[in-house]
Amino acid sequence: LSLLSLVLLGIFFSSVGSATYLQYGARAVNGGSRGSIGIGIGSRVGYASIGIGDNANAGGEVAVAIGYGAQSINNDATAVGRASQAGYRSAAYGFDAKAQGEGSVAIGNQATVNGNARAIAIGQQSKAEGQNVIAIGYLAKAGLAGSVVMGDNATWVEGENLRQYSTKGRGNDTVIIGANAKAAHSSTALGSSAEAKAFSATALGRLAKAKGEFSIAIGGGDSDNNAAIANGHAAIAMGRGSRAGEESIALGREANAATTKTVVIGLQASASKSHSVVIGANSKSTAEYGIAVGGGANATGGNAVALGRDSKGAGTDSIAIGYSAKTTGADSVVVGANINVTGEKLVAVGREAKAGSYSTALGYKASAAGQHSVAVGEEASTTTDRATALGNNTVVSVGGGVALGYGSNASTAGGVEGLKQDYSVVTGEKSEANGFKSTEKVSNNAIGAVSVGNDNIKRQIVNVAAGTQDTDAVNVAQLKSLTMKIAGNTNEQPQPAVGLWSGTLTVKGENGITSSANG
Repeated sequence: LSLLSLVLLGIFFSSVGSATYLQYGARAVNGGSRGSIGIGIGSRVGYASIGIGDNANAGGEVAVAIGYGAQSINNDATAVGRASQAGYRSAAYGFDAKAQGEGSVAIGNQATVNGNARAIAIGQQSKAEGQNVIAIGYLAKAGLAGSVVMGDNATWVEGENLRQYSTKGRGNDTVIIGANAKAAHSSTALGSSAEAKAFSATALGRLAKAKGEFSIAIGGGDSDNNAAIANGHAAIAMGRGSRAGEESIALGREANAATTKTVVIGLQASASKSHSVVIGANSKSTAEYGIAVGGGANATGGNAVALGRDSKGAGTDSIAIGYSAKTTGADSVVVGANINVTGEKLVAVGREAKAGSYSTALGYKASAAGQHSVAVGEEASTTTDRATALGNNTVVSVGGGVALGYGSNASTAGGVEGLKQDYSVVTGEKSEANGFKSTEKVSNNAIGAVSVGNDNIKRQIVNVAAGTQDTDAVNVAQLKSLTMKIAGNTNEQPQPAVGLWSGTLTVKGENGITSSANG
């Protein structure tokens, strides 16, 4: 036991334990004639109080003041330590510790509770400056009502970036935990040097900073450069090195939504212009209202959309969807993997599809290379302007040409004079014309006819050009130009053919009657 304990025990069990015990110039005050103990030059004791130490003052009832100049002048107060002070039903322990508010506690050299009720300050030079607050740690500082501060040099600060709430406050309702952490009114800072420096802000992690009202910063770092920082009003930054601006969200390590009203999610994802949405590792948007979703997706055009890994929408109002889908022209749309087009106002849909400006390509490897052209089907292809290829493996290689159906090929240019065929032969009951069947087979797959109607609907085919090859269509104008000459009976061998533009035809009846026509 300590010497002081032995002295107190000796006094308690002595015959004078119920009387006042005064030594070395101590004196009783405020009814301190019963059950009081005073030891020390200039010490004072009240009723049932203890004052030990030169100039110690336990003047309140049932008070304790131990230490040179210790002061417990209110009832039920306890002050232990040189120059310590305790208020009503409060306790102060340590050199110059002060618990001046009702029901308060100050522990540590120069720990201070400045007249506020039910406050606690623990730690050297800690301060509890409001009611119902707690400050724990060296130089910890708790502000007004309802605050909790824990950590060396943790403290409240006046609000910054004031917007909706003009009150600066003094750390009301704050929670501050961590060395050098700081928080403003109704804010929370958890972590070494964490700062929640605006109204209702939250900073979690070493050096994390929430600088705007209602902002949230979560993610610690070893320097200011790689800690989470929420700079603007209602900003949210979560992840080491993340950044969020006004009303923006940044989630992920080094995610950057530093502009206004943007959403960025993913490792090192970024949006450098406002009103953008970026989702995916290393994805980015560099223009306003851009959308980039997928690892490495890149929306660089205004209002552009890039969806898919390594996709890119570089043109204004462009859309690129699919792995490595890319478009650089304005108002263009590409959907499918490994597409890379540069024209404007085009549509390319299907893996490796291609389209020129103002053109449309639909299907795997479909290619509408010319402007204002259309290619629909697997590997359908147009190589010139204003061409149309409909069907798998169709090809159009002349301007304005049209190919319909699997394997069709339109390669005849316009402006060519129609062919004048010399003759035709139909032998026996065969329905073959010049050795070509009306239908063919390719790889044992029957080739179907082209229909423009059904049993109930019939349509004309109009604006048909004159044909030039045996397999070309013939228009009415060519049929009108057909002429035939009919000659008398002849024994020529072989028999002459029907003459379309020249020649004769011999006619002989059953009774041997012959006829002849010239002209």
